[in-house]
Amino acid sequence: MRLYRIITLLLIALMFLHTTNPAVAGNHANKSGNTVTIENSSITMQLTGGGNVPKYTFWDHDDNDSKYHVQFSHVFEANDNDDDGKYSHQGDRKVSNSDVALSSLSWDFSEISETNDGVDFNISSVGGDFSITFVNHIGNDASSLKFDVIVDGYTWTDDSAMFVIGFKLIAQGGDNDDDENQDNEEQDGNQVTWGEGGFIDVEATAATADGDIDVGVSTGNDGNSPLVYISYGHFNNGFEHDPTIGVQASASGSFIPLNPVIIPFSLFIVVLIYRKKN
Repeated sequence: MRLYRIITLLLIALMFLHTTNPAVAGNHANKSGNTVTIENSSITMQLTGGGNVPKYTFWDHDDNDSKYHVQFSHVFEANDNDDDGKYSHQGDRKVSNSDVALSSLSWDFSEISETNDGVDFNISSVGGDFSITFVNHIGNDASSLKFDVIVDGYTWTDDSAMFVIGFKLIAQGGDNDDDENQDNEEQDGNQVTWGEGGFIDVEATAATADGDIDVGVSTGNDGNSPLVYISYGHFNNGFEHDPTIGVQASASGSFIPLNPVIIPFSLFIVVLIYRKKN
């Protein structure tokens, strides 16, 4: 009976190993041209920039077929006609001559900084009337990335308006190829989810030199691509704010393939040791 108990425990241990996510310690980062790629045991995150509008692409290693994109679109001012602190495409009015397409700006990457806490790098606009910097941080083995939005040197067209940043949310691959999943953004407070697990989480306030300002979140649609708008109350010169993007925890674990000789070899060792002791 003792031998059977040992064998049973061994099989349970092997089954646990088989269903455990592979561990890749820390983050692995590299920069190639206009793309920064960060990979850890949970997620792969890419940011493309340079002469193009910045775009994040990321995916969970438990579902490599499903990829999520957050693409910066444009910034503009809007009058908050319904006084709810967030932009509404139907109810609020864009301020004339305030729209700036982010693709019209050039973008420069900083060097990648790897620390004990994770990976940091920046991407900054070049050549505009004001600057936007995205300060990116991903913690070791984290499944999300924080990007501080820093606006500096901004001059208002309408002092009574809100400042709005628009993002496109795109989900591709896996179940995301279903058209219904391209238009399934859901908002819960200041968090927006889309596709089969992509999310953007937005802090309710942003920091300025004069104190905190309120931040609002709303959604819209551009064809089959959901949009999210982040709206900022009035500020002088600029602000700093820190949204988070990532993939929600997957319900299914990934499998580590076992060498087919491991189980019989392990059983042979157990039997051999048992016979020697008896």
